[in-house]
Formats: sequence, C-alpha cells, structure tokens
Amino acid sequence: MLYRILHDVSESPRSAFGGTERDLSGVALEIELQPLLQKIKRKRLIRQAAYNQRNRLILRLVEKYQNDDFGANHLRVVWGPVLPQDTERLVASEQALIQSGVHSRRRAMDELGVKDPEAEFRRWLEERKTILSMNQELGSRSGRGLRVRASDAPTETIEE
Repeated sequence: MLYRILHDVSESPRSAFGGTERDLSGVALEIELQPLLQKIKRKRLIRQAAYNQRNRLILRLVEKYQNDDFGANHLRVVWGPVLPQDTERLVASEQALIQSGVHSRRRAMDELGVKDPEAEFRRWLEERKTILSMNQELGSRSGRGLRVRASDAPTETIEE
C-alpha cells in the first residue's frame, strides 16, 4: 500500500523504479512510463521559461558591461530524449523534409541533435566541393561526359 501511494504521489509508475520483470519494447516502455513522461514534460515546460529568462538577463548584462551586441538571436532550450528514440525514422523524415524544401540541412541537424550544426554544415560543403572536383577530374581524364550528382544541386554534365 505504501509503494502504491509513493507511485501515485510521485507520478512515477512501478517500472520507473525497476519494477518490470519482463523485457519491453520501446513503445511498450513508453506506454508503461507515460505518467512519468507527462511529469517530465510539464517540468520542462516550466523550467524552459525560467531558463530563457535567465539567459536573456545574462545576455543583457554582457551587452551592458562588455559592449557586445548579440543582435536578434533567439534563445531556445533543447531537451534531450528521456527514452531511447528510433533515430532511423527521424532521419528518414528529416531527409524527406530537406528534399521537399520544407526546411534546411542545418535545421535537420539541429533536430537530430548535432552539437554544432554550423560547423557540420561547413564540413559537408567542403566534402561536397572535394567530391565534385574529383568527379570533374575523373570526367576530364576519361574524355567522356560525366554526370555529377550532388544532393540539393542541379545535375551537371561535364564535356570536353
């Protein structure tokens, strides 16, 4: 009875304390832990507003005392997943959104949890440039037209 009261008051199911005797799939675990996930969601919502306000105050102090200008930057709290996620499905949906032009590669990287999307995008651009130049070089050596494909770039035909 005491454990039941503890679970009810803390909004945490028995499985949150290691009370499952069976292996659960990701979806089953999510259903089992739903009360705890709702509690976390509610607390994150409250804390997000507090964190954003604190960060705005910090930026104002830095602007005032160090004469830095942060422009129109928008603050955003990024919370990690509570439970393991199916990243394969998320990657596929992000890929579809990029190809259809709904949002950018940087946004997709941000959604997937890449720490520094800007640096990763620069590395992608360098890699793409290297691949295109290698393809052009190989096409000129063969003496034939070479079709070069790079995602988000028009198809080019290189001929001598």
